[in-house]
Amino acid sequence: MNRVMGSCVSVPTDTSAPGAAGATSIEVWPYTQDTRVPWRTRIAWLVDPINLLFLDTDTAALMEALGQVGWRRPRIGAAHRAWIDGRPMRMSDDAALGPNHERFHVRFWDAPAGLVVGAAHREVEGRRVEHVVTSWDAARAKVIADLCSLGWERGRPTPLIAAPNLRGLPGDGRAWRVGLSARVPTGKTTGRPTAIERV
Repeated sequence: MNRVMGSCVSVPTDTSAPGAAGATSIEVWPYTQDTRVPWRTRIAWLVDPINLLFLDTDTAALMEALGQVGWRRPRIGAAHRAWIDGRPMRMSDDAALGPNHERFHVRFWDAPAGLVVGAAHREVEGRRVEHVVTSWDAARAKVIADLCSLGWERGRPTPLIAAPNLRGLPGDGRAWRVGLSARVPTGKTTGRPTAIERV
């Protein structure tokens, strides 16, 4: 597939049925792209799919949690832009796991109402370009597994929002919701476990 879907989509942020009391959503362009490309492109080779949605948290909390299981802010990696609720947004932060030549990489965008949009991929060092993506789903699964090891919980996926198997790589075209498990007491205002709960 050389081109991607051309419109923004409404993404339910919780598991409520559409239109149900309390159901909320955000509008996203379901792809991210290098900030060096100033316009929103539909060329598949220039975009990454959004495949994670973190509930009731922020990027700082995610970076802190992933840091406990070996993820670090990478020294090398392109800054990406996402479009959320009609506005272009530069990424809030990013984290990587593994050596530069073969790693998992995830980018984050703080969105309204305590939400964080994420785009994860597995990549290897390329000959002509900095990195070559090898999978969308493998990296998403790794992010979720590592957060679940700290007491977070995977929720239901969104409906299909992006092109499945973009660039011929494994990817289901959905964003999986992730939040702190109901068994882990949290302050709903921040979505962060206390220092004791992090031990």
